Amino acid sequence: MMMTALLAGGAVYGQASKVTSAWNYLKYDELDKAKDAIELAVANESTKDEAKTWYYRGLIYERIYKKQNDPKKPEFKNLSSNALGEAYSSFKKAIQLDTKNKMPEIRDDMGALTTDLFNTGANAFNNKHYDTTIIFFTDFKEALDLLGSPQKDKILETLKQNKIDINLITVELGFSEEKTGDIADAKVNYGKLIDQKYDDEAIYVHMALFEEQDKDTVKALETLEKGINSCTKKTNLVIDRLNIYLGEGKPKEAVETGKQAIALDPKNATIYVAIGGAYSKMGMHDDAKDMFKKAFDLNPDNFGVNYSVGLEYFNEGAAIYNKSLNETDMDKSSKLDNDAKELWKSALPYLEKGDDIYKGNPNKNDLDNHKAILESLSTIYAKLGDLKKSQEYRDRLNAK
Repeated sequence: MMMTALLAGGAVYGQASKVTSAWNYLKYDELDKAKDAIELAVANESTKDEAKTWYYRGLIYERIYKKQNDPKKPEFKNLSSNALGEAYSSFKKAIQLDTKNKMPEIRDDMGALTTDLFNTGANAFNNKHYDTTIIFFTDFKEALDLLGSPQKDKILETLKQNKIDINLITVELGFSEEKTGDIADAKVNYGKLIDQKYDDEAIYVHMALFEEQDKDTVKALETLEKGINSCTKKTNLVIDRLNIYLGEGKPKEAVETGKQAIALDPKNATIYVAIGGAYSKMGMHDDAKDMFKKAFDLNPDNFGVNYSVGLEYFNEGAAIYNKSLNETDMDKSSKLDNDAKELWKSALPYLEKGDDIYKGNPNKNDLDNHKAILESLSTIYAKLGDLKKSQEYRDRLNAK
């Protein structure tokens, strides 16, 4: 029994010496040996639950991270594929084990590491490496919570002095989660910002879009309203609310919202198109055409504007033409037929320009509307007696 105890004691001492060895190797920048020694220590039962072990591991990986791009030390380049992440997770483990805060130096070094966590996350975001952004911004925010006051307050103050709002990190984290398809976490981060009445309309726009995708337009409208009340710039929020009303078949509310949008952005042709669509749904065709013409004056070379103006004339003409078919009085029927043709003639320049715009710059998002243009042009020319042109447009439509 005595021999066994001595052997066990020797094993403990041996692993404890690995911690000391790792520290000594670190002091002399022998990082490969330091890494090997500390990995043995964190895997051993006798030293794996000591704060010092994990603290040294954090220091070693932090040094590896700093030295990996040193041209004078090429042997360090491949020591770790994620040295910064390993350094952070090690300091985190050390803090969790140092329950009585006997090693304040752990928190000091963790605080210094937050600069690297932030910079790595920010650089990744700027380069559209969204997975990496999520990892390091999440670690950065978690590190602040682990540190607590006063260190957290000092770091936040440093950010403020550099004109960096901590909420901007939450914005970019949420955006990165959205880009990588992690909508649930993106909604959590956007929700935090909305609760703080954060002044960035994009947050409310994206959250409302998620809610629309969940078929919860009531919630989406509430989110947009919060944004309208919280944001300095709110044009897109008002336009989105307008579009929800249009989608829900509430043209009256859409018109009222559209008027608010015009007051915010009077040169936005899209708003006039949307209001024109709402008027059209209410049968107020003169008001609709007035809005569409204003949109055309603002942006005459826009496909959507020409499509909207042309289709308004076409649809109004089609409705009158259908009435003429049911009119038993020949004089009245003839007048209705002529009225319809005049409206169709008015539609032609807009529909043909829309066709030309699409041909010059095809956009798959406009394909269905372009088909509607070709269908309308074929119908109009047939009704006006130009069967050759009608067939040309019909052939192009059939080729789609």
